[in-house]
Amino acid sequence: MLLSRRDFLGKGISGITLFGIFELCGQGLFFRSLKDNSILAPRLDQESEKGFMENLRKKYFSALNRRLEELFPEQANSIGDDIDKRHQDIIRKNQAWIVDPPAEFHLFLTSLVLATYQVLVRKTNSKDTAMDIARFAFFEAQQHKAVKAYLVSMVEKEPDPFTMMVKISKSKEEKQYGKTFVFERERDDDTHYFLNVKKCFYHDFFSAHGAPELTPVFCDWDNVWGDELKDGRFGVKFERPETIGYGGSVCRFQFTRTERQSNL
Repeated sequence: MLLSRRDFLGKGISGITLFGIFELCGQGLFFRSLKDNSILAPRLDQESEKGFMENLRKKYFSALNRRLEELFPEQANSIGDDIDKRHQDIIRKNQAWIVDPPAEFHLFLTSLVLATYQVLVRKTNSKDTAMDIARFAFFEAQQHKAVKAYLVSMVEKEPDPFTMMVKISKSKEEKQYGKTFVFERERDDDTHYFLNVKKCFYHDFFSAHGAPELTPVFCDWDNVWGDELKDGRFGVKFERPETIGYGGSVCRFQFTRTERQSNL
């Protein structure tokens, strides 16, 4: 059974099963809306969606403040306050990006990373340092280690992980990404599912704000689960030859059915 964000908001991490863990993030191509008894979960109502974003915001700033206290112990609180204010300011000034309900969450998340980056570039005069701190908070807030552990647990038990991954992907494309993403199915059969992302909100937004170098932070999140499927040992192999964030013309998400290794 896979839990929705409504379940997550009332539970600790130990109460989340399978891909429900990914709802800690709410972003990532394949896991944001989850299936329950083979029916993929719909979007939450507006009040619950905002509650989820606020919960995520708190987790992000908790992780961010830990890192700031390590690096800037005398100024951590003031820097954190500046980032929080900048985040709100970016959202307020970019309401035109919200062209449909999914775009509101996309704006929330990209603005959070952008605000962190902008404030810290001014503070440190180093884009690399600013990006490393933003990446740390982004990954820690979403509990990336737990995501990886639950993915492995799930695919080990799933009788047909290839079919499951394809179903999850298709639901995300239709229900969770909205008009600001454009998808193209290059191949879709019983052994292969090759999906190309031709337009990406994250890259468009960061590029429009002079920081396209932040897009790989979002690309790299998919490595949290994707790396576990690279060798195909679970019965499904995942490859991503290129992404827009790393200079590609499209993002290529490629799933291939494989023979499950018998020693698992």
